[in-house]
Amino acid sequence: MIYGTPNYGCENLEQLHASNKPVTTVDGATTYTSWTDLVTTVHQILNYYHVPANRLTTINAQDWNQTTNPGDHPDHYQDGYIAQALESYGYGMFRFYEGYGVKSLPSNLTGAEVNAKTKLWGTYNDQVAALYGYNLDCKAYGANTSNPTACSGFSYFLTEQYYRTGS
Repeated sequence: MIYGTPNYGCENLEQLHASNKPVTTVDGATTYTSWTDLVTTVHQILNYYHVPANRLTTINAQDWNQTTNPGDHPDHYQDGYIAQALESYGYGMFRFYEGYGVKSLPSNLTGAEVNAKTKLWGTYNDQVAALYGYNLDCKAYGANTSNPTACSGFSYFLTEQYYRTGS
């Protein structure tokens, strides 16, 4: 199965990981020629921002495990594999979050957590709209941040947050 859009040559992180098929960023600024190239770049970004590579730093990522995180997007799994690969640089605490599968799980956040998450999502959505000219289909921010059901599209994830720790 091919993931990735035809506009960008159907390139995707899964192909990079599995067979080192090069992947170019959407803006065309960088081409990653190997999985190691991408993981090394992520490590260099963490170094640039002075994120210490030790057992006390927690790396948050999508869960790479398709058993504990069924039905997520293939690139989301690769995000988890990148985090897992950072273990070789000395990072040792990981939080792997469930993705699209939270649709079928009960809400587990408090009202205050939902409000904070909704505001954060709204800020992110606004930035995507400003930078790329499209909206991620969440109307809660600015409309009624205390009502996550005002969102469509991605609203299901605003009231849930499930993760596992480990590597």
